[in-house]
Amino acid sequence: MVITDYGDYRGWNMERRKILLGSGTALATVLAGCASSEADSQKKKDETKTNKENDHKKDDTEKKDDTENNHKKKGKKTDIPGFDRDAFDIDSDVIHVKKVMYRKGKFDLRVMVTTTDRDVLVEEFRALAPSLTRAIRDADEFLTEVKEIKLTVLDKHKNRVLAVFLDVKWLRKLLNGDITNDQFGERILDLIESVNGGPLLNAGQS
Repeated sequence: MVITDYGDYRGWNMERRKILLGSGTALATVLAGCASSEADSQKKKDETKTNKENDHKKDDTEKKDDTENNHKKKGKKTDIPGFDRDAFDIDSDVIHVKKVMYRKGKFDLRVMVTTTDRDVLVEEFRALAPSLTRAIRDADEFLTEVKEIKLTVLDKHKNRVLAVFLDVKWLRKLLNGDITNDQFGERILDLIESVNGGPLLNAGQS
């Protein structure tokens, strides 16, 4: 192209700048589009990775919670109304508390007895009275909620010998001071022997 006039040159130069500028803008737009696509792709990858990590963490947390809940369920003991099971223990060498349970108004006490001597048993069952009164923190609540008291006797081999239901009124009288510890123990032993048909643990002796 031959420039014959300065004005023509300046006009041509302006057109050239526009062309170059336009090309540069287009190139910048293309590059920006590529960069945007790469950024979006990377963002999606990061989001996918984050979601997977969160899913793994969630699964681990849920498994941990399930495990802890299972352990809690296995180790959990039902509260006994007005009764402190940790404070309950019989001070005896021949009668041992094996289990204390409560469910829907039923108080279940399981003990192991290691002697058949009646005089000794009367003395030892007498220890059951203060043990119960010590563990019953709220007599009104306990006697209101507990409708049935079951006493299961095991022999020294942990075999079940018999089970009897104690009269809740006996415990009420004991707590009110209407009967003594000896009388309470005597009534329990009389009931056991009447059910067993004779001295305690005869059926469990080998």
